[in-house]
Amino acid sequence: MPPFTHRTCLTLHPVLAAVFHDFDAAGVHWCLLRLPFDPGQPSGGDVDLLIDGAHLDVARRLLEGLQFVPLPAWGRRSHTHFVHYDFPTACWIWLDIAIDLSFGPYHTLQTRAEADCLARCQRQDGAAVLAPADAFWVLLLHCVLDKGVIAPRHRTRLQELRVAVSGDDPLAQVIEEVCPAGWSPRRMLECVSRADWIALEGLCHELTAAWMRRQSVKPYQLHIQRGLRLLGRVRNAVRYPGLSVALLGPDGAGKSTLAAGIQTAFIFPARSVYMGLYGGYLTRLDKLRAPVLVVPGRVLILWYRYLTARYHQRRGRLVIFDRYTYDGLLPSRAPLNWRERLARWVDAHALPAPDLALILDAPGKLMYARKGRRKHSPEELEGVRQHFLTLRHHRPELQLVDATRDQEMVRADVINRIWGRYAARWTGRQSFNGRHRTVIGYRR
Repeated sequence: MPPFTHRTCLTLHPVLAAVFHDFDAAGVHWCLLRLPFDPGQPSGGDVDLLIDGAHLDVARRLLEGLQFVPLPAWGRRSHTHFVHYDFPTACWIWLDIAIDLSFGPYHTLQTRAEADCLARCQRQDGAAVLAPADAFWVLLLHCVLDKGVIAPRHRTRLQELRVAVSGDDPLAQVIEEVCPAGWSPRRMLECVSRADWIALEGLCHELTAAWMRRQSVKPYQLHIQRGLRLLGRVRNAVRYPGLSVALLGPDGAGKSTLAAGIQTAFIFPARSVYMGLYGGYLTRLDKLRAPVLVVPGRVLILWYRYLTARYHQRRGRLVIFDRYTYDGLLPSRAPLNWRERLARWVDAHALPAPDLALILDAPGKLMYARKGRRKHSPEELEGVRQHFLTLRHHRPELQLVDATRDQEMVRADVINRIWGRYAARWTGRQSFNGRHRTVIGYRR
């Protein structure tokens, strides 16, 4: 995906272009507030939009039609977040939609200039952007009041916009009224011209306090907002925990590589939990050779791992199970007595099903070539593969993933399926179909 630039050329991702086109066609008043420095990456920045509050419901319906998912939130309605995963480009699009121009802690410092800024916005390469002077002051206030620091990428942008600012701009007049003693918009402009970023960063607390006094914002109001935000997080943890996905398949199918890739590329924090039936404390426990102790002990170990995963889910994290207890449904390579068969049955049914279970499917010869260790022959791996395929008769919810493709394609496919489950859960739908593609449309 081509990155946004900080200069005059604005290259839009096709999904963003579709969003902006639909906004314009529906008569939504909107504009970009800031340009993200690396959109599409999980940590690359969101796309900040200002929208007329009267058009928010229309914008929401348009975004849901384009497969954007509103993130669960509780509290102020002035900021709404929408996320979209574009499978063809393996790209995340995160929209932060504001209906007012507010800054500082919990967005309590109001400019009440949103309507005027929307009226002055300009068109640039298919997007509505703030007028240069408005863009300067909005970015400066965002850095000083919201972040407390001015990042290098924002310093460059501020100095580019500085030439279009006179000091008598409408937003400058708003800032003039709330400036602390010794400060004014013209002094701020001089600091930007001289690249005196330390002085501007030091203005954060003074300007926040002066602005709060001007608007009669009391400290207890901030404590109330902090409490509401904490309650919102608790509510979301209860109602919207993270999902769990199990990756199944023989050695060489790419489970560990895929799990590591998802942790890097997923938009929310992710943790990997090993849920295989061999290794670690399970192997040590098996040496006791006492079924009365071994079977309950194995169940306790498996449940410890599962509860660890549930803890991460309650923290809003995606949990990736590397293998799962479904391995106990596979035929054993060696003959088993009735006690061993009972133990495998208990292992296989010891835990609740994950939210999503995927079988990485590839021919035995390919898995043999991928695996550095030659522990199993291609024929043995092909036999294990066929056993995994028969698991779908016991667990019809299992889904196949074509693991013969390159790692990036497989990762994008799996992330698309995971995100489809998030979308279905948060929107209350069994499927999440949009105008351009189907998010939940996998092969069973």
